Amino acid sequence: MPERLYWVTLRTLQREGGERQFRFVFASELPSVAAIADELREAGVVHGQRLRIADDGQGGRVVREREAFLFGAGIVGSVQVYSHPVAGL
Repeated sequence: MPERLYWVTLRTLQREGGERQFRFVFASELPSVAAIADELREAGVVHGQRLRIADDGQGGRVVREREAFLFGAGIVGSVQVYSHPVAGL
């Protein structure tokens, strides 16, 4: 199954109080946002790869780096399909 790209927002608490959000492009073999939600509900975690995306200098995007990544249901703010084309996938 080909990998799919998602735009993920996670929430973390800061030591001083308050919440911090961070977003990243996530590559997974799960076929849809609904499948990610099901996996989070059933297993409590989702694994895949965090992608570091860069501008290719011509208005497009390219993968600069990949790293294994796992996140749990308790910190998910949102997950949506990453709709921009990325070279090299």
